[in-house]
Amino acid sequence: MKMDPYQKFLNDHLDIAGALHGRKAFVGPEHVVVDPTNRCDNNCIGCWTRSPLLGDDGPPEDWFKQELPYEVLLRMIDDMARMGTKRIRFTGGGEPFMHPRLMDLLAYVKQRGLICAVTTNFSLINEERAHRIAEIGVDEITVSLWAGTPNIYSRSHPNKTEKTFERIRRCLKILNAEKPPHAKNILANVLFSMNFMETEAMLDFALDVGADGIYFTLVDSVSHRTDGLLLQDHMVAKVIEDMGRIKARVDALPSEKGFFLDNFEGFMRRLKSSNATTGLYDAGAVDKIPCYIGWIFIRVLPNGDISPCCRGVDKPMGNLFENSFEEIWHSSTYEEFRDKALNLPKSDPYFAPIGCYKCCDNLMHNEEFHRRIKRLREDELENLKRDVSFADGR
Repeated sequence: MKMDPYQKFLNDHLDIAGALHGRKAFVGPEHVVVDPTNRCDNNCIGCWTRSPLLGDDGPPEDWFKQELPYEVLLRMIDDMARMGTKRIRFTGGGEPFMHPRLMDLLAYVKQRGLICAVTTNFSLINEERAHRIAEIGVDEITVSLWAGTPNIYSRSHPNKTEKTFERIRRCLKILNAEKPPHAKNILANVLFSMNFMETEAMLDFALDVGADGIYFTLVDSVSHRTDGLLLQDHMVAKVIEDMGRIKARVDALPSEKGFFLDNFEGFMRRLKSSNATTGLYDAGAVDKIPCYIGWIFIRVLPNGDISPCCRGVDKPMGNLFENSFEEIWHSSTYEEFRDKALNLPKSDPYFAPIGCYKCCDNLMHNEEFHRRIKRLREDELENLKRDVSFADGR
C-alpha cells in the first residue's frame, strides 16, 4: 500500500523533528561508525595511536587488545536496522580487516538492507579478498593511503615496503573492475610535512587504479609528539597551488567517468584558514551553526562504549555490555548531550573531553543536516513540531 504523502514527509524528517524538540530522538542515527577492533597491522607516522613518534604517550597495551565480539556486532546491527539506521561504516583506531569476522559482517549489513562502507588501509587485502568485497557489493571502500608513490608510502608507513604499495595498487584495480556500478572507491590522503609535495601523484594513482574519488585532509597531530608533521606556511602555499591544478584536472575529466573530489570545499576551508599550521583547523567553523550530531550519528568503540561523535571517545554515552543500544540512544545522558550540543558554544567545559575546535570530523555531516533544515518551509517545520516532536506531550 502506498504511504500517504504527508505521513511519508513526517517519516522522512523524524531526525529533524528530534532536533526541533531539542532533546529526544524519534529515529535511530542515520550514520553509524563502528570500530570493530583496536588491532592494526600498520604504524603510520601520523597515527595518534601507533606512530613511532608517540613514545610513551600512546595508548596502554590493553587498549590494543580491545575487540567487539561477533555476536555483539550482529545484535547491534539488528537493533540499528530496526531503529531506522541507513548506513554503517567499519573503521576505527585499528584496522577493520584485523577483525576475524569482518567479511561476514560486511555481508550481514548488506543482507539487512543497509548501506555498507569500510575505511581501511587495504594492506591486508589480497586478490581473493578483493574479489569477495566486490561480490558482497560493499557500497563504499575508502582506502587510507597517505601517498601517491611507493617511496613516500614506505617512508610514512615504517613497517611496510614499496612492495606493499604495489600489491595495494594491484588489488584496487581488481576491486574497481569487479565492484557493482553503484559502489564507490575513494582514496583518502592525510597531508603532512612528509607527503605534501605529491598531491598530484596521489591523483595519478587514484586514476590509475580506477577509483571513483579522492579525499584530502590535514594531519591531526598529537601535541608535543607529532606536531612536527604539521604543514608549515610554505607547504600550505604549495598545497593550495597544487589543489588548483588538481581541481582543473578533475573538472576536465569526461563526465561519464564520474570522478569526484570528496569534501573538497571543507578541505580548502581548513587549508586556507589562519590555523592551518597549528592543527586547530575548525576553531572558526564549529560554532557558526548548531551541532545536531546527537540525532544523526554515533561511533561504537571496541570496548562497547557509544561515542556521540567521531572525537567524543572520552565522553561516552553508555556501553553496549551494560545496556542495549536502544536504551543508550534514548537515555537521559544522551538527551543532555543533544541539548548542550545544540545550544552551547563548544568552549563550554562540557565539551573539553572532545576538543571540537581542534578538528571536527563530523562537520560535513552537521552542515548537511543544517542545510536540510533550512530547505524546509516554516509551515513544514511547524507541522513537524505539532505532529511529531511535541505530540503526546513529549
